[in-house]
Amino acid sequence: MQQLKKHYMEKKLRMTDERTYERCFHANYQALCYFALSIVSDESIAEDAVQDVFIRLLHHTESFDNNTHLRNYLYQAVHNRCIDLLRAHARQVSVVLLDCSKPLHDQVHDDETESKMVRAELLRIIAEAIDQLPEKQREVFRLAYIDDLSNEEIAQQMNLSLNTVKVQKYRAKQHLRERLKDIYPLLFIFLKYIS
Repeated sequence: MQQLKKHYMEKKLRMTDERTYERCFHANYQALCYFALSIVSDESIAEDAVQDVFIRLLHHTESFDNNTHLRNYLYQAVHNRCIDLLRAHARQVSVVLLDCSKPLHDQVHDDETESKMVRAELLRIIAEAIDQLPEKQREVFRLAYIDDLSNEEIAQQMNLSLNTVKVQKYRAKQHLRERLKDIYPLLFIFLKYIS
């Protein structure tokens, strides 16, 4: 019984561990910025909100049961920080305010907030898949579908032959199709939000 309890405690995520914190930051930052942007409609305020949450997370002494628990915390914290920043900047933005009389788990399941969280999570999954591409494929893919450059422009910028660009682009799409499976069709819809 004690061994089981010890094993369970070791599995918890603690932000005091530098590597855990860095993994958390890299895995969630982009999706949280997109989520914040959907609330505040201002890129700099959205980034400020997410950065503030990650700074506070550095000093978070409690552990998280798992990644889902951590992500729920992050989304809730970013949502609340966005509201605080909007009030501080006295902006007239229409947002759905959380009802402080409701328990946290009821607030997170607000339809509009949940929809924004799902879109942000899809972005996170897509961004991770793109980041896992081999370096040349990743660069060609980003230039083609994020920066919207032609094959000729990519070839010139990367000092590659036109045929190599086409092959790298094709391979990148094949890798993403395999990694993303069921959500691959959504990839090109969400690409414009990935920087």
